[in-house]
Amino acid sequence: MTTLLYLYHGPTLGKGGNNPFGHTAIALSNSGLYSFGNSVALGTSVTKYLSNQLEIREMWAVLIPVSNEQAQRAMIYLGQFPKNRPNEGIDLVTTCATRTGNVLRMAGLGKEQMVMQPEAYGFPVSQYKMVRSLPKANVLHLPQKSKVPSLFNAFNAPENQ
Repeated sequence: MTTLLYLYHGPTLGKGGNNPFGHTAIALSNSGLYSFGNSVALGTSVTKYLSNQLEIREMWAVLIPVSNEQAQRAMIYLGQFPKNRPNEGIDLVTTCATRTGNVLRMAGLGKEQMVMQPEAYGFPVSQYKMVRSLPKANVLHLPQKSKVPSLFNAFNAPENQ
């Protein structure tokens, strides 16, 4: 067994940012962070990313136990993207949420919910609501300016430890 980490941060429009929809990112144990569309290198340190983001906004983390097979399918999908080009292919249709939605689907998570609620596929807040309702999901609220809990070290890639 391994763990999938799903991160959600709310909109920044009117709070010094320009994002009206919020943002999603994803990681698996020892994989590093995959945050599409915000210029953060793919596979980067989860703890450094959280530390930077928590300076400017609160976040929610959802921890979901997955099998090694589910994790492997998710990593095959994530492996197709060049680590130094996180914005490549991101546009109004292909967003951070569609990419994280694809990871979830590849891992066999939320397929039924995404069919019944297609907005969960493309919009961060709708996707977060779906993810937090998955079986065995453990939701953690990370207040703005808080310290990054050490449990997130487990998601850093070995080169980012």
